[in-house]
Amino acid sequence: FFFLMIRRPPRSTQSRSSAASDVYKRQVSTQSTWGIILTLFYINMGACNSTKKKDQKENPTYQQAQGNQGANNQQLANQAAKVEVAPSTAKIAIVFHAYDSSIYTLAKEAAAGISAVGVHVELRRVPETLTADQIAQRGIQAQLKDFESIKVADPDELQQFDGFLFGSPVIFGSLSAQLKSFIDALGQLWMKGALIGKTVGSFTSAEYLHAGLETEVFLNLIPFMHLGMIVVGLPYSFQEQSLPERHGVSPYGGGAIYSQKEKKIVSDISLRAVKFQGEHIACLLYTSPSPRDRQKSRMPSSA
Repeated sequence: FFFLMIRRPPRSTQSRSSAASDVYKRQVSTQSTWGIILTLFYINMGACNSTKKKDQKENPTYQQAQGNQGANNQQLANQAAKVEVAPSTAKIAIVFHAYDSSIYTLAKEAAAGISAVGVHVELRRVPETLTADQIAQRGIQAQLKDFESIKVADPDELQQFDGFLFGSPVIFGSLSAQLKSFIDALGQLWMKGALIGKTVGSFTSAEYLHAGLETEVFLNLIPFMHLGMIVVGLPYSFQEQSLPERHGVSPYGGGAIYSQKEKKIVSDISLRAVKFQGEHIACLLYTSPSPRDRQKSRMPSSA
């Protein structure tokens, strides 16, 4: 920058008057002088700073301070590497009934979403009421074996959980009789107010788009309102539910269309939806006090 101040006069000054030429030469001479002075000054300062830094580095006290700082930085880095998010004390149960692999597949995806948040999750299946002959007539023996190792749900154990996802296939526009029978057995918990304040959501599957996917999810959630539970749907922050594709997802909860011919869920959007739903309900529990730690309301005594 300072070398730019050292300017030479133009080669020809014949067009200038004698007085003007003298003034111009004095200005150029003054600028050149200051440019040389400032340049020498900064060169000298740079040399002094370099010598000072060299002396500091050779100073034992400086070296010790730098060593301590390096050790502190390394210690902080080691501590940061060991830091993990404290696991939540909340527990979520995914309770489902299924005739095929669709609901079980959705349940596993939802469980993966819950686990990703750091919340404990357990799968439960409701008891099957079909007889062996009825199962054979439907030809679903092999599919039922896929999840026969899952623990059977017990109404009394629901008290230990803080949140739930219930899944059922669409049966005549509603939930299956098996899941409805299980929910009907929660009368004692209703009397005690044991499920008040717990979060709950629902998901479903059907073979056709207009078989009643939204109706099933909505009807599934109504009993839980009577139980005092907090109903959680599928928010539009999961934007894929608005895509014009045959997926069965709605704001009420996850849904899927299952092809009996291909034995698979038609759209991957359904899988991502229930995983998002699991993450969503887990995040609500992770950032809120556990219902077990809240003061639970009791039913008022009858007059």
